[in-house]
Amino acid sequence: MTMNLNEALNYAKRVARHITKDVDSDSLAGAGAWQAFKTYNPELNVPWQRWVAKCTEQAVFMHFRSSRRRRENEVLFTDLAQFLDDEDGEDFDPPDLLLVPDELDVTQADWQLLVENFLLGWPYDVIARRNNMSISAVRRTINAAISRLETAVNSRTCSDDSVI
Repeated sequence: MTMNLNEALNYAKRVARHITKDVDSDSLAGAGAWQAFKTYNPELNVPWQRWVAKCTEQAVFMHFRSSRRRRENEVLFTDLAQFLDDEDGEDFDPPDLLLVPDELDVTQADWQLLVENFLLGWPYDVIARRNNMSISAVRRTINAAISRLETAVNSRTCSDDSVI
């Protein structure tokens, strides 16, 4: 049975809308239908609907896989706006929180990451985009800073018998 491109496109739209509610579903369906139309071989006795559905699924999954990779390096205003602006629309800059206490063995950059994560409650992906780091680098840096803080606090409490 031969495949009609128009029928393949209509079927691919239904498949793509079933998989995702993304606004790009029609474009992804078009890519999947075109790929199916180019590669379909009627001699294999595979129904064209199954072939179109498989090509459309691959197009949708590849789109989201590549967009997830791009998103880690992308700075999206809508993501950052909720963390950087207060109700008045002015930039939020807590100067007292960003200063490292002298007693602690932490760099200024590490302290900033700790403040943004634990005190301000920012998620890792926002911190990563804001500081031009990967999410895994943010996690590693925060964990290393925490261990240095624990070491500094433990050495101070053991030697002075006092708590910070």
